[in-house]
Amino acid sequence: MGLGFLVAGAFFLMDPFVSVFDFLPDVIGYLLIIHGLTRLADLDSRMEEARGQFRKLALLAGVRLLTIPFIFGLSSPSEQGVELLLFSFGLAVLDSIVLVSAWRTLAAGFHSLAYRYDGTVPLTSAPRGTKSITERLLTRTLLFMLVKEVLAVLPELTVLTNQAGGAEAGQKWSHLYDYITLMREVSAAIVLILGILWLVSVCLYARRLCADTVLFDHLAVAYQETVRTKPGLFTQRGISRAMIVMGVGLALTVDFYADGINCLPDALAGVCLILSLLMLRRYVSSAGPCLVGLTLFIPVSLAAGAWQSYCLNDLAVSGGEEYTLLENAARLPRDPEAFRSFCLMCVALLLSQLILSGVLYGLYRALCRVVDRYTGLYVSTSSEAEVEALHTSMKKRLLGLTVYGVVCSLFSVVYMATLPMAGGTPMEAFGVLDIGLHILFAVLFFREVGRIREQMEYRFLLS
Repeated sequence: MGLGFLVAGAFFLMDPFVSVFDFLPDVIGYLLIIHGLTRLADLDSRMEEARGQFRKLALLAGVRLLTIPFIFGLSSPSEQGVELLLFSFGLAVLDSIVLVSAWRTLAAGFHSLAYRYDGTVPLTSAPRGTKSITERLLTRTLLFMLVKEVLAVLPELTVLTNQAGGAEAGQKWSHLYDYITLMREVSAAIVLILGILWLVSVCLYARRLCADTVLFDHLAVAYQETVRTKPGLFTQRGISRAMIVMGVGLALTVDFYADGINCLPDALAGVCLILSLLMLRRYVSSAGPCLVGLTLFIPVSLAAGAWQSYCLNDLAVSGGEEYTLLENAARLPRDPEAFRSFCLMCVALLLSQLILSGVLYGLYRALCRVVDRYTGLYVSTSSEAEVEALHTSMKKRLLGLTVYGVVCSLFSVVYMATLPMAGGTPMEAFGVLDIGLHILFAVLFFREVGRIREQMEYRFLLS
């Protein structure tokens, strides 16, 4: 019933945060937990509520990953210490608010399942206390998670002491910031020890839970009788998963540059889009041309990305001096050979973005087939004209979104091509504008995914 995924998810949650860095990405852990709760959520409303809250935690964990290229790609080194403090503190506050509710609801869900399906283990009293073993594990979970958040922030607070003051210029009023690396290491070691102990507790709880054969037998029977009788539910979920992976791929087309290197290579987006199309093939046909386009897009985008790094970093930097991205680009026209290489790189980038534009059109065609076959009002209660009007409206929105996506792709080329002449002009804002356009595109796409999922629920009478 998904317990294995819950334990696997706990493994990715047991490592410490070092400021905003997360070496075993929590987003993977939360996605595994969300997947593991799928069947249990079909049988209990508390589990469905917990699943929704873990989605919020997964979103926050994804934001944590995106802050890394933002801090180290868009800000100067002198600002990074303060930004690490601000982002780690803000994420810790948001995480703490959501995770307390999420884990409490999950524990309540196990209690609810035990009451409804004659389970005994979740309600078993823990040794030396009146709490159940579920409540005892909840206490340990909340303690570990909150300590993990607090110890991620504490070392970063030392940046506040790294300020000049006193009678002499540049004199610091504290030297705590000089020991920030040591403080991070100590905090990480404490969290890692607590995380290992917590993971052991989770494994022991799952092992005891698996021994409750009465509970799982009743859950299996209930699932077979109430869920398996809805084939449309699994179709809706399969298509939804494919569209979510597709949305992640489109979100990864955003470019964050650190020292002239794109921290989110477009090839990652290509891999996600290929995976989404493979997931979608069992429901709609004619994904072949789009897959061919993506197999071309990945190597071309990798070549263009490597060429970008060479032009904006290796060719422009000399004498051991450090320059910003704009300064490196501004120096390119002074070297004819370097500038010629930069122009050829822009051509390669244009080629990759044109291929991506073709892929976007292919995705539009695939989603239109999803709309035609799996969305709409229930046929017996609606006229064909009503269904057709609904499909036309949804396809128009998808077409507008596709056009906007093509504009975003081509604007990336405009941003890169104008980089050498952007210094001191309004074109300096093109980089931030490019990021904003791509983020808005991803947000709009996920909103459209939500609408398609809603219409699939109407079509299969799931809502």
